[in-house]
Amino acid sequence: MSPQADVEAAFRRPERFATMLLIAIPLLFTAAVLAAVALNRRGADLRAPFELCEREVSVAPRNDNNTATAVWLAWSDRVRPTPERRGARDLPRRVFVALAIDPARVEGSRLVVVDIEEDAAALERRYPDGRRHLITAGLARTGDIVVNLDPVRIHVPRELASALPRWEAARVSALDQLPFSLLLRYGRHWEPWVADVSR
Repeated sequence: MSPQADVEAAFRRPERFATMLLIAIPLLFTAAVLAAVALNRRGADLRAPFELCEREVSVAPRNDNNTATAVWLAWSDRVRPTPERRGARDLPRRVFVALAIDPARVEGSRLVVVDIEEDAAALERRYPDGRRHLITAGLARTGDIVVNLDPVRIHVPRELASALPRWEAARVSALDQLPFSLLLRYGRHWEPWVADVSR
């Protein structure tokens, strides 16, 4: 090989390496995500699925061009006295929230907060039946006022999304005539996934 060819080959090697790196990074990232999902959903000690209906679940708007969707939980907090003073340091803190279905509620969501703890294991001991109590991460302010559940939105894969109501933002009332039930599970790292959808 001539000296000029050696020089050209030396210049091509970094380009080749950069190209291989650009191909490998997305593949490695995808593999890491899939491994984390599998680890989250594996284990005999996972809580039983919690059943929800259209009153407790809001579905993101979508049309015929969308094959997947997302849902979020519609819930109510317990009624507590509002703290007299809220300073600048009253920032939300991470907690774990236990929720249950209140069958006495005739309007709106029946999913209500029944307890919160900073330790998820304490709630699991107190409410061991996953079919009766849903435990998830959340944010709370002073006075144990739950301000959000985490994650807010839960992805629904396309194979299950087809059973959910399909509506556009301008046709919100269409949801009233489309009942469905949804089984929600939480993994070892408190990441939720939709296990089943039926209508």
